[in-house]
Amino acid sequence: MPFLNFTLIKMAFQSWELLVSGRGLIAGVALMLVSVALHRHYFSDLSNVPGPFWASITRLWHVWYILNGKQNLHLKALHEKYGHFVRIAPNEVSVSHPDGSTLLLRAKLHKVGFGLLLETTTDYNRANGIR
Repeated sequence: MPFLNFTLIKMAFQSWELLVSGRGLIAGVALMLVSVALHRHYFSDLSNVPGPFWASITRLWHVWYILNGKQNLHLKALHEKYGHFVRIAPNEVSVSHPDGSTLLLRAKLHKVGFGLLLETTTDYNRANGIR
């Protein structure tokens, strides 16, 4: 039959086997982790807030300092190194600016799911002279 091309069917079956095999699963998970890390580091709304590299990708480094009981010392050192606004997680910023609490309490909060979304990147840019 000229309508059936068995080499294409065989190639499709082999690629499916690769996807459901151990290597394909590991490669898929690795690709997903790399794409999430790239998105969080370069394309997040908080990507312009300074902080440690790992803070833009995961919160695990911060958990390590919390479990060791040295979170406050490390946060103080980060603020000395990076300034009043420090990114400490993919979606969290530590603020040590004297007017930080006033700005946060006066900001308009938008309900998103079960949490609150706060638009603070413009305040960070204004405080650091970025336009």
